Amino acid sequence: MPSRLVLMPEIKFRIDQTDLDQLTAQAAAVGVTRAELIRRRVLKCDSVVVSLTPSAYHALVAGAASFMRGDLHRHHVETLVAYVIRRLGEHQPKAIAGDHTPA
Repeated sequence: MPSRLVLMPEIKFRIDQTDLDQLTAQAAAVGVTRAELIRRRVLKCDSVVVSLTPSAYHALVAGAASFMRGDLHRHHVETLVAYVIRRLGEHQPKAIAGDHTPA
């Protein structure tokens, strides 16, 4: 069965080259297109938790454990990583709303 082309309305805006470069880098870092990154941010669904796959989470924990060179037990590293991710998720709606008070 052939796929159907879905036409979506287009929104255009202008930004300077520095901002464009930053959006490009941020989109590449999370593995999405610039358009998808902007869509997520506009719709307020771009969170660390949403974009973090289980394998990426485990890689993050492994990287953090490696960074600590065995000074912390892996369970403690995993607990700390989970805490930071949760706090980032809580902080994001405040940041979107312009509230920059410490969490």
